Amino acid sequence: MTDPSNIASSRVIAYLDESAGGSDDLRFDSEIPFGNLSAFGESIKDKMEIDRKDLHEVLLDNHFAVPPYQRLYSWKHKQIKEFWEVITDFVHMPAEQSGEQVFGLYFGSIYIAEDGSGSRLEIIDGQQRLTTTSIFLFVLKQKLEERADDLYPDLASFVNSTLDQLKDVLYDTGEFTATTTSIRLNKHDTDFYNKFLLQPARRQEYLEDRQEMDRGKYDARFKEAIQVGELIDRIGDSSLKSEFEDAEQNEYIYFAESHKRLIHAYNFFDNHLDALLEDINDQERQVILLINLKNYVLRSFVISLCSIESEEATLRMNIFESLNDKGLDLAEIDLIRARILNRFAGEVDADKYTEIWEDVIKSFGADSREIKRFLTYFIAATDESISKLSDVNKALLDVFRTKDGESGADPRMETADEARELLTEIGTFKRYYLDIKRGELTSAQSDISGIKRECEEILARLDGLRTIQWRPLVTYVYQSVDQSPGGNQLLLKVMRAVENISFRRVFVETPANTVEPLYVKATHEFRRLEDEDEFSASDLENFMVREAREAAPQMFGSGFVTTLVQKTEWGNKNLKNLLWKLSSEMHYEQSGASSISVELNVDSIHLEHVLPVNMLREDAYDPYAWLKLFFKTDDVDTQIANQVVELEQLDAINLNDDSQAAQRAEDIISGIQDRFVRDLGNVILLREDINTSIQNRLFSRKLYRYLDDDFREIGANKHLTADGDLDRRKLEKLQSSEIDFTTDESNEANLSEVEKYFNHYWNYQNVASRKADLIADTLDSLAFSTQPDEFETVKDDIEELVKRDMRNRLEDRRLGGLQSQVTD
Repeated sequence: MTDPSNIASSRVIAYLDESAGGSDDLRFDSEIPFGNLSAFGESIKDKMEIDRKDLHEVLLDNHFAVPPYQRLYSWKHKQIKEFWEVITDFVHMPAEQSGEQVFGLYFGSIYIAEDGSGSRLEIIDGQQRLTTTSIFLFVLKQKLEERADDLYPDLASFVNSTLDQLKDVLYDTGEFTATTTSIRLNKHDTDFYNKFLLQPARRQEYLEDRQEMDRGKYDARFKEAIQVGELIDRIGDSSLKSEFEDAEQNEYIYFAESHKRLIHAYNFFDNHLDALLEDINDQERQVILLINLKNYVLRSFVISLCSIESEEATLRMNIFESLNDKGLDLAEIDLIRARILNRFAGEVDADKYTEIWEDVIKSFGADSREIKRFLTYFIAATDESISKLSDVNKALLDVFRTKDGESGADPRMETADEARELLTEIGTFKRYYLDIKRGELTSAQSDISGIKRECEEILARLDGLRTIQWRPLVTYVYQSVDQSPGGNQLLLKVMRAVENISFRRVFVETPANTVEPLYVKATHEFRRLEDEDEFSASDLENFMVREAREAAPQMFGSGFVTTLVQKTEWGNKNLKNLLWKLSSEMHYEQSGASSISVELNVDSIHLEHVLPVNMLREDAYDPYAWLKLFFKTDDVDTQIANQVVELEQLDAINLNDDSQAAQRAEDIISGIQDRFVRDLGNVILLREDINTSIQNRLFSRKLYRYLDDDFREIGANKHLTADGDLDRRKLEKLQSSEIDFTTDESNEANLSEVEKYFNHYWNYQNVASRKADLIADTLDSLAFSTQPDEFETVKDDIEELVKRDMRNRLEDRRLGGLQSQVTD
């Protein structure tokens, strides 16, 4: 809380005209860090003028520009919080210190240089601090303006003077007809910062300009986009919403990662200043606090201003890179940008090739992690010295050097021509990579209509499996096929092989990094085949299978079948994607053209557990009916059947405490969920609206709602249709029945004979039968086209293997490994 007796809100602290920078009483060491500049020799010191100034002098006397080689705004919550804590040290200064000097606070060194235009100074190092300070001062200015009325004359004069000073340090009204900010940020941030963040009167202009530029380019799938209405909410400008229709507010516009951080800084200071002011009930004391905060930041923050007296762009970029070459406080992507701009400095086509890099930054929303991942995949795909993705971490910066680095990777910008070739390759690879990442093959110049839909389905399922290590291979093959038309089937076969490897890896729970190197090696193998004109999809698939088998033999043969039979931890997303894959392949086989995702909206299809996760029904005549029917407790004697009886004896439906009985009931239910509910044989695909309407009703009620046309179209559900194992006549009778869903089907006195029949139908025996069918389908689906007979010798034994596993589950035992029934 703000102490009402502290100096910050008790009186306006006067500062002398002299800069606080004249004091030697600095809180931190103020030594100028020349160490990193040693590479330029002693002559650099002759070109640098160093002045100690307070922030007021620096911001008032100069206007700044952040050069293209600089990073975007990157301060996160941690840095902003530390900045704020320095300010609050002053806020909490006790009043008894009012006669003492307010010490200067060393704000570090800031390196600047003439930008060549004469109107702005180029910030070589220090833009994060200056930008954050400006955002803080702007928010403070807003708070002061809100409290400027009804003050006594002397204080009102102080306020007017303070607001004039803040305008002078925040804005430059002389450069253009419209007001601009004193700091012009990197091209990706400057409009957002200048028009939207720091000039409320121009926010509508900014949003309308962005809508015009971005209309149709972005939607909810794009990480680097935001809806207009949400952006207005984030800035808290409610009056702005009335200027946009609802449809306009729902439009998506470009919104980079750096924009998110700028907004976060704004909101942080807005919220924290409000919190400070709320502790002070008196308006005049609030105003005094704001004035003193402004004075403290502008007069007590002291800077070593290092001015480079040279207009040579190359020298400025070299100084920037040297200051940050060890990666201190600077992301690798920012260093790469600096090296690219440095390489092309003075070249007549510099704009063309630097724009390729800027387009990469924009395409990934200026998110350095996404850009680094993209570059990692690009280098892994195009540099044969790389054998696995982790190798790129050491080589990334060296690839963008003009001379050899430490990793052993070849520098690819030794000459301007090499740099041109590198940037051209990056720009091309990026276009295809974004298609693969987003799951939409829209950049293809050749006709891929015959495979496009199936390829996009595969990409969607791979995304659902949360696996991405295959992207270097698939992107490169996609690019190659598009640039050399006629290889469409090659792309499809590669993607099918990648999907099969991915499903196998997920099901046997092998770490992703185990199989990751195979995709890098397969990309290099593809490039070799391509160069030697040995374009063979079978050769490439065989290479991938050999590498996968060597890396993870448990994904093949008997080990894999054992896993499918015994598996309990499938994961809902993995099950949904598997059933989608099976259904889609059945649909393609039957229709030859369309796919299941065309007939249905896959996003609206949910995974339904027939035996429900919540199998106890609190409002039912018999809360335990589902368990009794599923485990046939009236007919068989198993450990699970005894546990169902125990649940009823414990009155589990009414236990909601921490008693030993409640814990025992929870353990029983959890075991049933793991071994039976979430198993492959107990799940189907179902439309969301039907799934919601039936919840945990008994099987006759569920089946009645299942049987619409959409349900029958989903191949993985065939077991529960007339084309599966259900009695056709009884099914037709159920469909023609007038079922009253308000009656309680757990009371058999309310049911017809056909309803009773189907309530008893869904039991562990029929689930085992369906699981065996689905495992057989899965083995067919995940077989590689070059090895179609991998599982043929075991197919006749699958049903017995699943039944054996089911018996063990009923007694809570585990199946031993398969013997020689499966050939490797």
